[in-house]
Amino acid sequence: MPAFRSATQVFGCVLNDPSSGPCTHWTLEMLLPTSSYVANDTVARSPPVPGDLWRWDFSRVEWEVRVVGDHYEKVEGVAAANWVWSSQGAINMHLPERWGYLCWLDGRVNASSCRKDATWGIRQALAAVYYAEHQFSAVNGYYTPDVLQLGLPAAVLDGSLGTAPPQLQVNVLSPYGFNATVAAQLDGHKVVGKVDTSRHMTFDPPGASVCGLGGC
Repeated sequence: MPAFRSATQVFGCVLNDPSSGPCTHWTLEMLLPTSSYVANDTVARSPPVPGDLWRWDFSRVEWEVRVVGDHYEKVEGVAAANWVWSSQGAINMHLPERWGYLCWLDGRVNASSCRKDATWGIRQALAAVYYAEHQFSAVNGYYTPDVLQLGLPAAVLDGSLGTAPPQLQVNVLSPYGFNATVAAQLDGHKVVGKVDTSRHMTFDPPGASVCGLGGC
């Protein structure tokens, strides 16, 4: 993030000096410029307007340490403890489709409400196809263009998510991979979502999730 700034402070001791102290508490402050957040985004706008939805997650990782001489060292064989703002369902922060929503509102404290992401059903269907294709490939050694071979949840196929059944394409040449398309008719707007082998999701109209069905 260009222009990102952060600052930390520990109280009662010196950072990384086990001989000082005892430590009482610490603080962390972060300056997250919205213009930096959208620097490489084709949809999100800065400054955001009331009603915009962004996907965010925060993670804190803490390793268990021991004092060795005048410094700390990680305790071998002990996994790190993880705290996240919204549950990932896995120890993996690199699953953006599982991040929580940051809802931008106006200045009416406790009087504004957050809209729901109209593309949620499409996103769920696309994510289900993505994971199912990779699981299928791990077992069979190839991706399938037949949606019925993926063992998808019934809701992805029967319209319970408000979506049409996924359409699959497999590229047998280089780069080998797949594309999945899921369409829905939402409040008079046709919205189409796509996901590829690398989990990259796109939507038409592009701003359907961030700014609403009318786009940005």
